[in-house]
Amino acid sequence: MLSDSLSRRKGIAFGLLAALIWSGHSIVSSLGLAAGLDAYDLTALRIMANLVIFLPVILFSKPHQRAGITLPRGLMLALCAGASFSVVITSALVFAPVTHSAAISLGTVPLFAFLLMLVFGNSRFQLSFALALVLLLSGIILTTVASDQPDLRDDYWIGDLMFMCGAMMWASYAFLGRRWNISAIYGVAVTNFLSAPYLLFYFFYTEPGLSQASIPQLLFQLLYQGLLVGGVALICYIRSVTLLGVEKGALFTALAPVGVMVLGALILGYQPVSAEIIGMILVTAGMVTALLQVKQKTD
Repeated sequence: MLSDSLSRRKGIAFGLLAALIWSGHSIVSSLGLAAGLDAYDLTALRIMANLVIFLPVILFSKPHQRAGITLPRGLMLALCAGASFSVVITSALVFAPVTHSAAISLGTVPLFAFLLMLVFGNSRFQLSFALALVLLLSGIILTTVASDQPDLRDDYWIGDLMFMCGAMMWASYAFLGRRWNISAIYGVAVTNFLSAPYLLFYFFYTEPGLSQASIPQLLFQLLYQGLLVGGVALICYIRSVTLLGVEKGALFTALAPVGVMVLGALILGYQPVSAEIIGMILVTAGMVTALLQVKQKTD
């Protein structure tokens, strides 16, 4: 009993730390875009930093750490949370504001995680889940459609779809990591190592814009995109999922939208309209309600 309680506390702590880092990701990415970088630049910085950080893990890992990860599985993990995920999420910020990122790319991760467990796992939901779904969808509609910001792009929906795609990728990473019982640190190392070929694409088929930003900005992006988002947050996320389960571990992404709104107002001067504020509250309430209904078939 004591061991279970300790595991829950650890899972909650890992989840909260991951949510804190995620809260700043959209803001930091927006600062990078404003400094002249693009999604390809930010992704390259993340991959380069992670290769340096996690290469020793690949080289000196023990056999038990490598258990459960084959090359096809590693490629699947890299597809879900590697370079492709970073490009999708960061590119979406060109079309849609950070509050949309909060409500969709963060707020709907638990929903996708829950659906994956329903279809491929051992979870079921009660009828009250319908209420949670209504809250969630109402919040997303308010946040993404009812916004009356004068500077909102006509094609913001493209960014919203990309945020939705990113949420599905992130949830899939957690689901696969739990299903295959992978080591959190080694799984993240493999994810980043197998994303390295992206750098060939970046340097040979795009126009690198790293020179557009100042050295302090580049170092800041390296630290946040690489060490914190690509490393610490991903490890904490997998540890939380391992200790609490896929659905409950994913719950913490629903806490991040509040942090995004606060940081966006403080750092970017972004002023969300009332519809967005209400929408984000509904998204978070919907996610919490949904995950409280999760029952394991073994109960």
